[in-house]
Amino acid sequence: MRYTKILLLAFFLAAALNSITRAQVEDAPKDIQAYIDREAKKEKVPAEINKLIYGDLNGDGVKDAVVQYNILEGFPGNSFISYIAVFLKTKGKYIFAAKMDDGGKFSTVLVPASVKNKIIIFDKFDESGFKKTGTARYKLVGRKLVKV
Repeated sequence: MRYTKILLLAFFLAAALNSITRAQVEDAPKDIQAYIDREAKKEKVPAEINKLIYGDLNGDGVKDAVVQYNILEGFPGNSFISYIAVFLKTKGKYIFAAKMDDGGKFSTVLVPASVKNKIIIFDKFDESGFKKTGTARYKLVGRKLVKV
């Protein structure tokens, strides 16, 4: 009986986390949602978008997308790995262009702030995630994000 209660609790916790994740992801364009969903399914854990910004990354005059998303690690738990992904808007669709690791729960995290002159400007935070320690700048070069 106790084992059954534990299983039910784990099931409801997983369902609650998944519903929270879905609500956050649904604000993003469908192409980006699909990418995040594939990443979560690949790892078999929940994922969520933390920040999504737009700006022209390749000089074509079209607003592209930069997204910071988190994938839960060791589910159920509260440890996560953060990623930055870039999507170029081509013919009305957001096409994946590049991805980089953005740290984990206890490491420095970059949060996209803006895009200016094809440069992504990130707010840089300490390991607590509460204290801003500066900014960082990256540029899309081919299929990589390169610090400038």
